[in-house]
Order: sequence, then C-alpha cells, then structure tokens
Amino acid sequence: MIFPFQFAFSLSPSEGNKLGFYYEFEVSENNLSTHYYQKYINEFRVYLRSNKVRYLGVKTNKNGLNIAFKTSEKREEGSFLLKRKYRESFIFFDSKDGEKYILQAKLTSLAIKQAMELSLSNIQEVLKKRTDKLGIKNKEIKTKKPNHIEVKLYGIKDFDTTRKIISSIVKVELHLIKQGKKSPRDIELQNKNGIPIQISRPVILSSESITNTVPIYYQGLPALKISYGEKGSNILSDIKNRYKDKSIAVVLIETENNAKNLATGNMVMKEKNKKTIISTIRVNNISTNSITLESFDSFKEAHELSVLLNSGSVISPYYLISEMLINSAGELY
Repeated sequence: MIFPFQFAFSLSPSEGNKLGFYYEFEVSENNLSTHYYQKYINEFRVYLRSNKVRYLGVKTNKNGLNIAFKTSEKREEGSFLLKRKYRESFIFFDSKDGEKYILQAKLTSLAIKQAMELSLSNIQEVLKKRTDKLGIKNKEIKTKKPNHIEVKLYGIKDFDTTRKIISSIVKVELHLIKQGKKSPRDIELQNKNGIPIQISRPVILSSESITNTVPIYYQGLPALKISYGEKGSNILSDIKNRYKDKSIAVVLIETENNAKNLATGNMVMKEKNKKTIISTIRVNNISTNSITLESFDSFKEAHELSVLLNSGSVISPYYLISEMLINSAGELY
C-alpha cells in the first residue's frame, strides 16, 4: 500500500506514551456501489432460477445491473418478481440491446445511504477488534460524515505494524489444485517463491466461514491454525470424502489501495487485488474443522495474518487519506 506520508523518526518510551497517531479513512461511494452490485449479481441469479424464470445473463454496467432475457414476456415475468422483492433497494427500467430484452436495476439513493452507514459501522468494528488485538487501549474511532472514519491511537509501540494492520484488507480462499490438462475454468497463480500453480477457479471455502485463527509453531516452524464453523466443517468433510488423494491451495487475497497520487496530491481511488498461494495442503492431512498453514517466514507474519482474519471481513474497501502525529489532546504535534 502507498501512504500519503512516511515517518522516519524514533520516539523514546515516554514520548511514545504521550503522543499518538491520527488516521483518516474514506469509503468511496462508487466502489461501495460496485461491491454491492457484485453481491446482488449472484442473488438475482439464484432468485430467478428458484422461481423458474429463464434469463440470458446478469452483469454490471455503468448504470447498475443488467439482466438480459430472450423475450419481452420473460422480462416482464422477471421484472414482476424482482420489483416485488427488491422495490425498496432498486429502481427498475426496461431497455433493449439488439435481440435481447434488458431489465436495468439501479440502487436507490436510500439504499446507497444505508449501505454506506452499514459499511462505516462494519469498518469501525473491524478497526476496534484489530487495535484491541494489538493491545492499544487508549484510542478513539468514530465516523466523520458522510463517508470518512477518524482514528486516534495512543501509546503505539510499533508504528509500521500498526499502520499495516489497520489499513490492510485481506481474505483467504481454498481452491482445488489441478493436475493434468488445463481447462477454461482453471487459473494460474504463483506461490510465495514465484512458482506457478494451476488451481480450479471455483472457491471451495472463503474467509466468511472462519471462526478463529491461532498462530502456532508446527514441527518447530511458525504456522497458523484456521478453524471453521459448522458450515465450513461440513465443506471440509465433503472435501476429504471427494478428493482424498488431491491437494488444496490456500490463496491469500490482499486488496492494495492507493488513495493519493504522491506526484500531484490528487485523490485517486484505485483498487487492486493481489493473489498469492501461501500454502498447499494434502487433503488427507486436513481435519474436519480446521487447517494448518505453513510457509511463514516468521511467527510475527503468522500473528499479523491471524489478527487480520480474526477481526472479520470488511463490506467495502476503505482508503487511508490522512496520517499525522498528534499530542495527548488530539492536536497536531
């Protein structure tokens, strides 16, 4: 991540206890809407299928969601169902694209406002959990309307780690490692050593199913034990039964946010996902409710990932736009 400011100084223990850091984060309304549209793509698909309404496709465009149908009759059928269920969240209107009959769905202003409030509340809770895990007791985390969050932290012992922990957005996914002939549904990612590995595109298990993570030493080396709830445990049991002699890849997805162009000073909200295979595990070696990740360079690295995963997932990305040193009264130092 690129930060607006980089600090190059050291503080004595007494100074570190008296001084603090101020961070200001922003949630982009455009990016928030994009994330919600992505969420609703699958929801619309499932809802139409469950009601036996045939459609050609659901995708996003600059106006929101685009649901394509083969006939105007099918569009009317789908429109009636979607308007009945989502009338408080979406505005629907008809259009046509060649031979396709299109139903456009756009989030209402009220839905965007509520989504922003929910996202800000979610991020506040995540930041509170992360700073709690870092042992930072003297702090203030609050919303600065309409779409900013202010964070004041005092008594920080490790500035670089604190900045990294409160600004990072990560999640972990499990994928089946493919062997033999490549299919269109496969993707190629690199492990930490830069070696390419072919994996199946569908996600077997995601971070949402994680209940707890603990950094440990496994066979004398730093590792991370990830535990899953009932849903995740059922999926792991199914994996053990179906893929006994295969391996799974643990993919770390890091969202790299750049909120400020250092050359011009202009705010530019950019988001890029970096995907790396951080561990591979033989299916025979996983339990029915947990997995153990190895390949960490240090126990600190395993601990930092544990803090990030235990604090929960964020609904929408947030961007660090301001960072400064403050005194005990919260004023610029």
